[in-house]
Amino acid sequence: MLDHMPRHLLPLAFIVLQAIGLCAAKGIEGHWTGHLSYKDTPWEVGLTVQRVDSGHVVLLDIPTLVMAWEPLPCRTEGRTVIVTFPFGVGAIALKNSDDNIRARNADFSIELVRSPLVTYPSKEVSWMNREVTLRGTLYLPTTPVGKAPLIILTHGAGVGHRGKWGYRSYAQLYLERGLAVLLYDRRGSGASTGDAARSTLNDLKEDLLLGLEHIKHEPGIDPQRIGVGGGSQAAYIGTMAAAESNDIRFLILSGAPAVGMDEQEIQNVVYYMRDQHEPPENIDTAKAYMRLYFYYAATGDRWPVLDSLARVAQETRWGSYLDQPLEQEHMAWWRANHNIYRPERVLSGIHVPTLLL
Repeated sequence: MLDHMPRHLLPLAFIVLQAIGLCAAKGIEGHWTGHLSYKDTPWEVGLTVQRVDSGHVVLLDIPTLVMAWEPLPCRTEGRTVIVTFPFGVGAIALKNSDDNIRARNADFSIELVRSPLVTYPSKEVSWMNREVTLRGTLYLPTTPVGKAPLIILTHGAGVGHRGKWGYRSYAQLYLERGLAVLLYDRRGSGASTGDAARSTLNDLKEDLLLGLEHIKHEPGIDPQRIGVGGGSQAAYIGTMAAAESNDIRFLILSGAPAVGMDEQEIQNVVYYMRDQHEPPENIDTAKAYMRLYFYYAATGDRWPVLDSLARVAQETRWGSYLDQPLEQEHMAWWRANHNIYRPERVLSGIHVPTLLL
Protein backbone atom coordinates (compact mmCIF):
# COMPACT_ATOMS: atom_id res chain seq x y z
CA MET A 1 0.00 0.00 0.00
CA LEU A 2 2.78 2.43 0.90
CA ASP A 3 4.51 1.73 -2.46
CA HIS A 4 1.73 3.63 -4.28
CA MET A 5 1.39 6.52 -1.79
CA PRO A 6 2.77 9.98 -2.67
CA ARG A 7 6.12 10.52 -0.96
CA HIS A 8 4.98 13.63 0.92
CA LEU A 9 2.20 11.62 2.64
CA LEU A 10 4.47 8.84 3.93
CA PRO A 11 5.27 10.54 7.28
CA LEU A 12 1.55 11.04 7.94
CA ALA A 13 0.81 7.41 7.10
CA PHE A 14 3.56 6.29 9.47
CA ILE A 15 2.04 8.33 12.31
CA VAL A 16 -1.45 6.91 11.65
CA LEU A 17 -0.15 3.33 11.59
CA GLN A 18 1.76 3.98 14.82
CA ALA A 19 -1.40 5.26 16.49
CA ILE A 20 -3.36 2.21 15.33
CA GLY A 21 -0.65 -0.03 16.73
CA LEU A 22 -0.67 1.75 20.07
CA CYS A 23 -4.44 1.44 20.34
CA ALA A 24 -4.24 -2.27 19.57
CA ALA A 25 -1.46 -2.74 22.10
CA LYS A 26 -3.35 -0.75 24.74
CA GLY A 27 -5.72 -3.64 25.28
CA ILE A 28 -7.26 -3.88 28.70
CA GLU A 29 -4.58 -1.85 30.50
CA GLY A 30 -5.80 1.35 32.12
CA HIS A 31 -8.41 2.54 34.60
CA TRP A 32 -12.03 1.42 34.40
CA THR A 33 -15.11 2.47 36.33
CA GLY A 34 -18.64 1.14 36.40
CA HIS A 35 -20.70 -1.36 38.37
CA LEU A 36 -20.40 -4.86 39.75
CA SER A 37 -23.93 -6.21 40.18
CA TYR A 38 -25.35 -9.07 42.19
CA LYS A 39 -28.67 -9.90 40.53
CA ASP A 40 -30.29 -6.45 40.45
CA THR A 41 -28.12 -4.75 43.07
CA PRO A 42 -25.25 -2.65 41.59
CA TRP A 43 -22.06 -1.69 43.42
CA GLU A 44 -19.92 1.15 42.14
CA VAL A 45 -16.45 -0.21 41.37
CA GLY A 46 -13.19 0.80 39.76
CA LEU A 47 -10.44 -1.39 38.31
CA THR A 48 -6.91 -0.39 37.44
CA VAL A 49 -5.18 -2.90 35.16
CA GLN A 50 -1.40 -2.64 34.78
CA ARG A 51 0.91 -4.81 32.67
CA VAL A 52 3.83 -6.33 34.56
CA ASP A 53 6.29 -8.46 32.59
CA SER A 54 4.15 -10.99 30.73
CA GLY A 55 1.13 -10.68 33.04
CA HIS A 56 -1.04 -8.08 34.74
CA VAL A 57 -1.71 -6.51 38.13
CA VAL A 58 -5.34 -5.60 38.90
CA LEU A 59 -6.32 -3.15 41.67
CA LEU A 60 -9.90 -2.93 42.92
CA ASP A 61 -11.86 0.08 44.22
CA ILE A 62 -15.26 -0.25 45.93
CA PRO A 63 -15.92 3.21 47.40
CA THR A 64 -18.96 2.22 49.47
CA LEU A 65 -16.81 -0.34 51.32
CA VAL A 66 -13.86 2.03 51.69
CA MET A 67 -11.82 -0.21 49.43
CA ALA A 68 -9.22 1.25 47.08
CA TRP A 69 -6.00 0.12 45.42
CA GLU A 70 -6.58 -3.44 46.65
CA PRO A 71 -4.72 -6.09 44.59
CA LEU A 72 -6.74 -8.99 43.16
CA PRO A 73 -5.47 -12.41 42.06
CA CYS A 74 -5.41 -12.60 38.28
CA ARG A 75 -3.91 -14.44 35.34
CA THR A 76 -3.47 -13.46 31.72
CA GLU A 77 -4.63 -15.56 28.80
CA GLY A 78 -3.86 -13.74 25.55
CA ARG A 79 -5.83 -10.48 25.56
CA THR A 80 -8.07 -11.67 28.37
CA VAL A 81 -7.41 -11.10 32.08
CA ILE A 82 -9.15 -13.53 34.41
CA VAL A 83 -9.68 -11.79 37.75
CA THR A 84 -10.76 -13.42 41.02
CA PHE A 85 -13.01 -11.03 42.94
CA PRO A 86 -13.63 -11.25 46.72
CA PHE A 87 -16.87 -11.81 48.65
CA GLY A 88 -17.77 -15.00 46.81
CA VAL A 89 -17.93 -13.39 43.36
CA GLY A 90 -15.27 -15.74 42.02
CA ALA A 91 -13.38 -15.51 38.74
CA ILE A 92 -14.56 -13.26 35.92
CA ALA A 93 -12.85 -13.07 32.51
CA LEU A 94 -12.34 -9.45 31.43
CA LYS A 95 -11.77 -8.42 27.82
CA ASN A 96 -12.42 -4.93 26.52
CA SER A 97 -14.32 -4.07 23.34
CA ASP A 98 -14.47 -0.46 22.11
CA ASP A 99 -13.36 0.79 25.54
CA ASN A 100 -16.06 -1.18 27.33
CA ILE A 101 -15.89 -4.27 29.51
CA ARG A 102 -18.93 -6.49 29.99
CA ALA A 103 -18.70 -9.86 31.71
CA ARG A 104 -20.81 -12.23 33.78
CA ASN A 105 -20.30 -15.01 36.29
CA ALA A 106 -23.38 -16.82 37.62
CA ASP A 107 -25.36 -14.18 39.60
CA PHE A 108 -22.70 -11.49 39.18
CA SER A 109 -22.13 -9.16 36.26
CA ILE A 110 -19.71 -6.32 35.64
CA GLU A 111 -19.94 -3.36 33.25
CA LEU A 112 -17.04 -0.92 32.99
CA VAL A 113 -15.92 1.96 30.78
CA ARG A 114 -12.45 3.36 30.40
CA SER A 115 -11.98 6.40 32.64
CA PRO A 116 -9.22 8.85 33.55
CA LEU A 117 -7.17 7.73 36.55
CA VAL A 118 -6.86 10.16 39.43
CA THR A 119 -3.32 10.05 40.76
CA TYR A 120 -1.93 11.71 43.85
CA PRO A 121 1.53 13.24 44.28
CA SER A 122 3.63 10.94 46.43
CA LYS A 123 7.06 10.78 47.98
CA GLU A 124 9.04 7.93 49.53
CA VAL A 125 10.15 8.72 53.09
CA SER A 126 12.17 6.98 55.80
CA TRP A 127 13.19 7.55 59.41
CA MET A 128 15.12 5.76 62.15
CA ASN A 129 14.23 4.37 65.57
CA ARG A 130 17.64 3.45 66.96
CA GLU A 131 18.87 0.62 64.70
CA VAL A 132 15.50 0.14 62.92
CA THR A 133 14.71 1.88 59.62
CA LEU A 134 11.05 2.61 58.88
CA ARG A 135 10.00 3.30 55.29
CA GLY A 136 6.76 4.68 53.93
CA THR A 137 4.98 6.72 51.29
CA LEU A 138 3.58 10.21 51.79
CA TYR A 139 0.58 11.05 49.57
CA LEU A 140 -0.66 14.60 49.05
CA PRO A 141 -4.17 15.63 47.98
CA THR A 142 -4.52 16.95 44.42
CA THR A 143 -6.27 20.20 45.37
CA PRO A 144 -4.75 21.39 48.65
CA VAL A 145 -5.68 24.80 49.96
CA GLY A 146 -2.50 25.91 51.66
CA LYS A 147 -0.85 23.27 53.81
CA ALA A 148 -2.82 20.05 54.14
CA PRO A 149 -3.77 18.23 57.34
CA LEU A 150 -2.12 14.82 57.62
CA ILE A 151 -3.34 11.46 58.89
CA ILE A 152 -0.80 8.74 59.67
CA LEU A 153 -2.31 5.30 59.16
CA THR A 154 -0.97 2.71 61.58
CA HIS A 155 -1.24 -1.08 61.40
CA GLY A 156 -3.06 -3.72 63.37
CA ALA A 157 -1.25 -6.82 64.59
CA GLY A 158 0.54 -9.18 62.22
CA VAL A 159 2.10 -8.42 58.87
CA GLY A 160 1.95 -4.69 58.20
CA HIS A 161 3.22 -3.58 54.81
CA ARG A 162 1.92 -0.74 52.65
CA GLY A 163 0.18 -3.08 50.20
CA LYS A 164 -1.74 -5.00 52.87
CA TRP A 165 -5.39 -5.64 52.05
CA GLY A 166 -7.65 -3.33 54.05
CA TYR A 167 -4.86 -0.90 55.00
CA ARG A 168 -4.11 1.32 52.05
CA SER A 169 -7.80 1.56 51.06
CA TYR A 170 -8.24 4.28 53.64
CA ALA A 171 -5.62 6.43 51.94
CA GLN A 172 -7.95 7.29 49.06
CA LEU A 173 -10.84 7.97 51.44
CA TYR A 174 -8.81 10.69 53.17
CA LEU A 175 -7.07 12.01 50.05
CA GLU A 176 -10.42 12.63 48.37
CA ARG A 177 -11.33 14.76 51.38
CA GLY A 178 -8.23 16.92 51.21
CA LEU A 179 -5.99 15.20 53.77
CA ALA A 180 -2.43 14.09 53.17
CA VAL A 181 -1.76 10.46 54.11
CA LEU A 182 1.31 8.64 55.37
CA LEU A 183 1.40 4.87 54.82
CA TYR A 184 4.38 3.00 56.20
CA ASP A 185 5.70 -0.51 56.57
CA ARG A 186 5.52 -1.72 60.14
CA ARG A 187 8.89 -2.80 61.55
CA GLY A 188 9.81 -6.20 60.22
CA SER A 189 7.43 -5.89 57.23
CA GLY A 190 7.87 -4.67 53.67
CA ALA A 191 10.89 -2.42 53.29
CA SER A 192 11.21 -1.63 57.01
CA THR A 193 13.84 -3.39 59.09
CA GLY A 194 13.56 -4.79 62.60
CA ASP A 195 12.07 -7.87 64.24
CA ALA A 196 8.29 -7.65 64.55
CA ALA A 197 8.06 -10.75 66.75
CA ARG A 198 10.29 -9.20 69.42
CA SER A 199 8.85 -5.70 69.30
CA THR A 200 6.71 -4.28 72.07
CA LEU A 201 3.82 -1.84 71.91
CA ASN A 202 6.25 0.79 73.17
CA ASP A 203 8.54 0.09 70.20
CA LEU A 204 5.63 0.51 67.78
CA LYS A 205 4.50 3.69 69.53
CA GLU A 206 8.02 5.13 69.21
CA ASP A 207 8.11 4.19 65.51
CA LEU A 208 4.92 6.19 65.03
CA LEU A 209 6.04 9.22 67.03
CA LEU A 210 9.44 9.41 65.31
CA GLY A 211 7.71 9.16 61.95
CA LEU A 212 5.44 12.03 62.94
CA GLU A 213 8.43 14.11 64.02
CA HIS A 214 10.08 13.48 60.65
CA ILE A 215 7.06 14.01 58.42
CA LYS A 216 5.71 17.17 60.06
CA HIS A 217 8.55 19.15 58.48
CA GLU A 218 7.62 18.08 54.93
CA PRO A 219 6.51 20.92 52.59
CA GLY A 220 2.75 20.96 52.16
CA ILE A 221 2.02 19.48 55.61
CA ASP A 222 0.34 21.52 58.33
CA PRO A 223 2.14 20.49 61.55
CA GLN A 224 -0.77 21.80 63.60
CA ARG A 225 -3.24 19.35 62.01
CA ILE A 226 -1.71 15.88 62.25
CA GLY A 227 -3.72 12.86 63.38
CA VAL A 228 -3.53 9.09 63.59
CA GLY A 229 -5.86 6.48 62.13
CA GLY A 230 -6.07 2.71 62.16
CA GLY A 231 -7.75 -0.26 63.77
CA SER A 232 -7.25 -3.14 66.18
CA GLN A 233 -3.71 -3.01 67.62
CA ALA A 234 -3.33 0.39 65.94
CA ALA A 235 -5.91 1.68 68.42
CA TYR A 236 -3.59 0.76 71.30
CA ILE A 237 -0.63 2.38 69.58
CA GLY A 238 -2.54 5.48 68.50
CA THR A 239 -4.04 6.22 71.91
CA MET A 240 -0.72 5.60 73.69
CA ALA A 241 1.01 7.99 71.29
CA ALA A 242 -1.67 10.69 71.64
CA ALA A 243 -1.47 10.53 75.44
CA GLU A 244 2.25 11.23 75.20
CA SER A 245 2.60 13.69 72.27
CA ASN A 246 1.23 17.19 71.83
CA ASP A 247 1.81 16.91 68.07
CA ILE A 248 -1.15 14.52 67.59
CA ARG A 249 -4.24 16.71 67.17
CA PHE A 250 -6.93 14.11 66.36
CA LEU A 251 -7.61 10.35 66.41
CA ILE A 252 -9.81 8.14 64.20
CA LEU A 253 -9.50 4.56 65.48
CA SER A 254 -11.60 1.40 65.17
CA GLY A 255 -11.54 -1.54 67.56
CA ALA A 256 -10.56 0.96 70.23
CA PRO A 257 -9.87 -0.64 73.62
CA ALA A 258 -11.81 0.41 76.71
CA VAL A 259 -10.30 -2.41 78.78
CA GLY A 260 -6.85 -3.90 79.20
CA MET A 261 -5.38 -6.27 76.65
CA ASP A 262 -6.00 -9.34 78.80
CA GLU A 263 -9.65 -8.54 79.38
CA GLN A 264 -10.17 -7.78 75.69
CA GLU A 265 -8.75 -11.18 74.73
CA ILE A 266 -10.96 -12.96 77.28
CA GLN A 267 -14.08 -11.15 76.04
CA ASN A 268 -13.20 -11.97 72.45
CA VAL A 269 -12.99 -15.70 73.22
CA VAL A 270 -16.17 -15.71 75.31
CA TYR A 271 -18.28 -13.90 72.70
CA TYR A 272 -16.96 -16.12 69.92
CA MET A 273 -17.68 -19.31 71.88
CA ARG A 274 -21.21 -18.08 72.59
CA ASP A 275 -21.67 -17.38 68.90
CA GLN A 276 -20.59 -20.97 68.20
CA HIS A 277 -23.20 -22.21 70.73
CA GLU A 278 -20.65 -23.73 73.06
CA PRO A 279 -22.14 -24.99 76.35
CA PRO A 280 -21.72 -22.70 79.38
CA GLU A 281 -19.40 -25.16 81.16
CA ASN A 282 -16.94 -25.04 78.24
CA ILE A 283 -17.00 -21.25 78.26
CA ASP A 284 -16.41 -21.11 82.01
CA THR A 285 -13.48 -23.52 81.70
CA ALA A 286 -11.97 -21.45 78.87
CA LYS A 287 -12.31 -18.28 80.99
CA ALA A 288 -10.58 -19.90 83.94
CA TYR A 289 -7.76 -21.08 81.68
CA MET A 290 -7.30 -17.58 80.24
CA ARG A 291 -7.24 -16.02 83.71
CA LEU A 292 -4.36 -18.34 84.58
CA TYR A 293 -2.71 -17.60 81.21
CA PHE A 294 -2.66 -13.87 81.88
CA TYR A 295 -1.72 -14.33 85.54
CA TYR A 296 1.45 -16.05 84.36
CA ALA A 297 2.01 -13.30 81.75
CA ALA A 298 1.83 -10.66 84.49
CA THR A 299 3.78 -12.42 87.24
CA GLY A 300 5.80 -15.30 85.78
CA ASP A 301 4.28 -17.57 88.47
CA ARG A 302 2.47 -20.92 88.17
CA TRP A 303 4.01 -22.02 84.88
CA PRO A 304 3.79 -25.77 85.77
CA VAL A 305 0.01 -25.44 86.24
CA LEU A 306 -0.44 -23.51 82.98
CA ASP A 307 1.79 -25.96 81.14
CA SER A 308 -0.28 -28.88 82.37
CA LEU A 309 -3.60 -27.25 81.44
CA ALA A 310 -2.29 -26.25 78.00
CA ARG A 311 -1.57 -29.91 77.26
CA VAL A 312 -5.04 -30.88 78.45
CA ALA A 313 -6.54 -28.13 76.26
CA GLN A 314 -5.02 -29.73 73.16
CA GLU A 315 -7.35 -32.67 73.60
CA THR A 316 -10.54 -30.73 74.35
CA ARG A 317 -13.16 -28.85 72.36
CA TRP A 318 -12.84 -25.69 74.46
CA GLY A 319 -9.07 -25.71 73.95
CA SER A 320 -9.48 -25.18 70.19
CA TYR A 321 -10.42 -21.55 70.92
CA LEU A 322 -7.31 -20.80 72.97
CA ASP A 323 -3.58 -20.31 72.69
CA GLN A 324 -1.71 -23.29 74.13
CA PRO A 325 1.90 -22.36 74.97
CA LEU A 326 4.07 -25.46 75.27
CA GLU A 327 7.22 -23.60 76.29
CA GLN A 328 7.74 -20.51 78.41
CA GLU A 329 9.37 -18.69 75.51
CA HIS A 330 6.05 -18.88 73.64
CA MET A 331 4.73 -16.41 76.21
CA ALA A 332 7.53 -13.90 75.65
CA TRP A 333 5.38 -11.36 73.76
CA TRP A 334 2.69 -11.33 76.43
CA ARG A 335 5.26 -11.21 79.23
CA ALA A 336 6.79 -8.09 77.60
CA ASN A 337 3.51 -6.34 76.71
CA HIS A 338 1.01 -7.39 79.35
CA ASN A 339 1.20 -4.29 81.52
CA ILE A 340 2.02 -1.68 78.89
CA TYR A 341 -1.54 -0.60 78.05
CA ARG A 342 -3.75 0.49 80.91
CA PRO A 343 -6.87 2.26 79.60
CA GLU A 344 -7.51 4.38 82.69
CA ARG A 345 -4.03 5.85 82.38
CA VAL A 346 -3.88 6.17 78.60
CA LEU A 347 -7.39 7.43 77.82
CA SER A 348 -7.33 10.02 80.61
CA GLY A 349 -4.26 11.56 78.95
CA ILE A 350 -5.98 12.26 75.61
CA HIS A 351 -7.27 15.82 75.17
CA VAL A 352 -7.85 16.07 71.41
CA PRO A 353 -10.88 15.43 69.13
CA THR A 354 -11.23 11.65 69.05
CA LEU A 355 -13.44 9.16 67.22
CA LEU A 356 -13.19 5.68 68.75
CA LEU A 357 -15.20 2.87 67.19
